[in-house]
Amino acid sequence: MKKQGYKIKVFNSIDFKKSMKYNPLSYIKTEADILKFVNALITNTKGEGKDGDEFWTKAETLLYCALIAYIVFEGPEQDRNIITLADLINGMEVKEDNDDFKNAKDEIDISR
Repeated sequence: MKKQGYKIKVFNSIDFKKSMKYNPLSYIKTEADILKFVNALITNTKGEGKDGDEFWTKAETLLYCALIAYIVFEGPEQDRNIITLADLINGMEVKEDNDDFKNAKDEIDISR
């Protein structure tokens, strides 16, 4: 494709430092855009032949939609990127043996 004049850009969802700085969140303007992006993300990262329980796919979709809406509509402009999404997901630690445990995301004030 490069020989035919196409510009090739790499979006590496495993190692963002190897990505060419494409920021899909910068194109999100509406809630419908969020759902389109999340559906594309889940469809393209689930792996081949790995259809799990629909409950978990729907739960994952809702979580990603909520996080992206928070990032895009409430977060500071410099944090409106896929790395922030990955950081939020990675920071969602739970401890089943400690009901009082709060992770970093539990401390986010969304009451505004």
